[in-house]
Amino acid sequence: MYYRPNIDDLQYTFPLDFCPIYNIETQEIVYIDVPEKRRPLNTAPATNYDAESIQRSIGLRDDLKPIHVTQPEGVSFKLDGRTIDWQKWNFHIGFNYREGIVLSNITFNDRGNVRPVSTCENEHFGSRHD
Repeated sequence: MYYRPNIDDLQYTFPLDFCPIYNIETQEIVYIDVPEKRRPLNTAPATNYDAESIQRSIGLRDDLKPIHVTQPEGVSFKLDGRTIDWQKWNFHIGFNYREGIVLSNITFNDRGNVRPVSTCENEHFGSRHD
């Protein structure tokens, strides 16, 4: 749970330390769990990271030179749905709320011999570490 004074505010700036318990079947809040020891509220001003808000608050930087990324001959990868072929690599890319980016079914083409990087076909590599 968090408080967001403005729809563009960073949601993690003002965390709330209580948790409503919601019954999905009756669509009612049945209890509000409040910890015995309360967390102090953040008193920092709300910060928005969109260009207009930054311009209003501290101004945009003017000391940066532009970056130009070009590939006049096109990209070096192929995308087929969520499968990417890049160099001699092939992998499926996905995303989820808990792990972020998830790569799975990773293979490497070693001179015509397509080798799996992992030993389990369903194994995936995400940003989460257990």
